[in-house]
Amino acid sequence: MRYGKVLMSVLFLCACGLQSADTSPQITIVHEIKPTAKRKTAHKKISPLTENNFSFSYNDRAVMPNKMTVQKIKYSVRKFSRMTKNVERFFQNDNNLEGMNEHAIDAWGGLYSLRPELAENKITVDEYSTPYILSLIFLGKYEQAQTNALVLLKKTPDHYGALLLLGMLSMYNRENFPYLERAFVMNPFKTLYFFDWHFSYIMFYPQDDWDFVDAFFKMLTKHRSLLVDLKIPPNLVSRLSKAFILKYEEPQRNEPNEPKYRICSEMYGMIQLIRRHYQYVPKKKTVKTD
Repeated sequence: MRYGKVLMSVLFLCACGLQSADTSPQITIVHEIKPTAKRKTAHKKISPLTENNFSFSYNDRAVMPNKMTVQKIKYSVRKFSRMTKNVERFFQNDNNLEGMNEHAIDAWGGLYSLRPELAENKITVDEYSTPYILSLIFLGKYEQAQTNALVLLKKTPDHYGALLLLGMLSMYNRENFPYLERAFVMNPFKTLYFFDWHFSYIMFYPQDDWDFVDAFFKMLTKHRSLLVDLKIPPNLVSRLSKAFILKYEEPQRNEPNEPKYRICSEMYGMIQLIRRHYQYVPKKKTVKTD
């Protein structure tokens, strides 16, 4: 019995992608380890795009102390049923955002699809549900997530959650980009909110020759009428505005293999619609620990 509890604890930590050491009482668990020499007082300016301007860059992953990690895991276990229901609600075609504002959503995401394994296969879960597919994405199992989402979409054509999850996977696989466009047309508010949210919780590694940024801006330009009265998260407004400057408005380097972009008036109209929303501050309902 004691062994089973220890094993479950280890699996909990592994599920969240955490690393630990048992050789020192003062240990630090991190999502991403980067070598550092000296602590600098000034923060490095982070570009909104990758070096080749084909992909959006991701937010830095903060160092997470052991105590906080354990608290998040304990909280996600205690509130598991409620968090799962809120995630299910988020992937419905409405403007409800509670699922993505859950405290410890990353811990929940690491645990959900591992429930049968943790319970020694005494329970089952729907492998084609949106919570399960999101959990696979949290764990970096993109191929399986893509397969399961396609099955869900085949069962329920125009399933918004399946379209959104497949659309997010288009950063990993360009063949999924039409699903992102369909999700955006169906619900532009929630699609852009989830797109903004994922930069802090999920990291995709796109194909080297896939210019996702250009495709994304062209999609927004094509459907720019949906942006007229749309409330856009401020962080995303800033990210898109700066990315547009780097991608299209700054003088291009005269490199032989650098793509040359033609900016039409419609595209400029699109980015102006986005830049008008700097003043919007979305209401967040974050559930705190007890």
